[in-house]
Amino acid sequence: MFVNYSCDVFVTRVIDGDSLLALDLRSPDIEYEIRLFGIDAPEYGQPFSVEATDYLQSLVSEKTLRLHVVDVDRFGRYVGILYEDRLRQSINRAMVEAGLAFSYAYSGALYGAKASEGRARKAALGVWKQQDGGIRPWDYRRGKRPEPRSEEAEEGCLGSAVAVVLFPISALLLLTACL
Repeated sequence: MFVNYSCDVFVTRVIDGDSLLALDLRSPDIEYEIRLFGIDAPEYGQPFSVEATDYLQSLVSEKTLRLHVVDVDRFGRYVGILYEDRLRQSINRAMVEAGLAFSYAYSGALYGAKASEGRARKAALGVWKQQDGGIRPWDYRRGKRPEPRSEEAEEGCLGSAVAVVLFPISALLLLTACL
C-alpha cells in the first residue's frame, strides 16, 4: 500500500533504534507509531541496540519534525522518512551514517543511505566495530546464525521497501527530495 502523506510531528517516545511514537501537530490527540523507512536497527539483546535507541532519542528529542509517510506496514504502523528542517539528510539516513542501523539494499540506494553505510563501515562506527557488522537484525529476528554476507543475501531482505518498486515516478522524486 502506498501512502503519500506528510505532517509535522512531535515525538513522544522512542521505542527502539528504528521505531517511535509521535503526535500529529495538526491533531495532537492522534498518536502514530512510526517505523523508519529503509533502515533496520539492532534488536533488543543485540550489540548496539541500546546505543541505537539512545542515538535516535538524541536526534528527535524535544523537536518538531517532518514526517513523510510512504507506507503502512502489516502492523498498522506508518513507515516513513523523518527529518528536521535544518538537517540536509533524514533522521533515517543519520542512523545509518552513525553505524547504528543497516540500510535495506534497494531503498538505501535510492536516497544515499547505502553510501552512508559504506562510510560507517569504513570508519568502523557502531555495529561496524564488529566483524562484518555482526548479525543483521532481520537474521536475529529469525534466529539465524551469522553466515558470510553477499550482496544477493542483502537484496532479498527489503522489508517494507518492496513498496518502492510499485511507486509512480513522482513518489520516487518525493523520496529523493526528502532524504
